[in-house]
Amino acid sequence: YATRAVPRSDEGVFRMPVQRVFSSRGFGTVLTGIPVSGSAKAGDVLTVLPGDHKGKVRGIQAYGSSAERARAGHSSTLNIPDVDVHAVQRGFVVCTPHFFSPVRMVGARLRVLRDAPWPVVDRMRVRLHTGTADPLGEVVLLDSQSLAPGASGLVQLRLSEPVVCAPGDRFVLRLASPAVTLGGGVVLEESRYRLKRFKEFVLGALARQEESHDSPAAL
Repeated sequence: YATRAVPRSDEGVFRMPVQRVFSSRGFGTVLTGIPVSGSAKAGDVLTVLPGDHKGKVRGIQAYGSSAERARAGHSSTLNIPDVDVHAVQRGFVVCTPHFFSPVRMVGARLRVLRDAPWPVVDRMRVRLHTGTADPLGEVVLLDSQSLAPGASGLVQLRLSEPVVCAPGDRFVLRLASPAVTLGGGVVLEESRYRLKRFKEFVLGALARQEESHDSPAAL
């Protein structure tokens, strides 16, 4: 099966959710993670969000060995000494500057697990897991009064902390307490405004976003 697997594309803008951050003597700040898109090489200037901490990549490792570049799908280590090690933490994102912005609201398609212990209801307190971030927030149901186990619907996730994401990103949704997995889905948009429930123009816009995911030109 491995020989038939299609290599992951490294096209697009570089983005790597941060798994770990530490300081190495003689090198400075080191960030680890698995890029979800694009590639980066030594000498590139990257930004760390939230906070817009910029720095030049001094060195790269992939799977513990020196590498010419970090690319999507490869476990990578980036040495960026200009970034303050105390200003970055797990859940932040290293990326190409000027493309991504942290947001506290996300429009999404949510599918509830068939064996979920109870339905998802409007304004339920939840924890979002996407990339390496896991902020608390609430789920606003946009096209239904509630989502029964096995059902899906359009939602807006309103978060207590900003996240960096993009249309097409996958996520897992858990109850805030107790930590029970409710379901998962796909990000459709980075919302700039609170979306109103049961509004045709809101649901239509999200539906167009969803249909565009298989077409880079449409997206």
